[in-house]
Amino acid sequence: PSLVLSIVGGGQLTSDEIALLESKIPGRYRHLGRVTDEELNGIYNRVFCLLYPSLYEGFGIPPLEAQKCGTPVILSNLSCFPEIFGQSVLYCDVDNINSLVKQMNLILEKELRDNIKKLGEENEKKYNWDLSANCLMKNFNNFDKS
Repeated sequence: PSLVLSIVGGGQLTSDEIALLESKIPGRYRHLGRVTDEELNGIYNRVFCLLYPSLYEGFGIPPLEAQKCGTPVILSNLSCFPEIFGQSVLYCDVDNINSLVKQMNLILEKELRDNIKKLGEENEKKYNWDLSANCLMKNFNNFDKS
């Protein structure tokens, strides 16, 4: 009950979305809309966790950004997420609200939360522009140009 849902990105909330939020968590949500990179960094650094129940991702930059800030992450168990994030996040089934609620309750446990934060910080270090560029150049140089 002490947590507030901050909604970042997307357009304006529809009347149906607002009605749903008001019925489930009245007065405990904020729609921030589009924010700058600096604002997003500040948000990642002050939130309790990132809840990212995406149905499809090409890679998953926002969860990595959150991990870099030491923010624990709850993700959908779809798409590329298990390959990229491994055990460094909690996964939920987006088709099952009880799965999401279970993970949100688990992240309240300090020991688990601290462990997820630590694993997340280790995970995000595997993904940076220098490593990506070096890997690309190595593969390019090994490419048979004939």
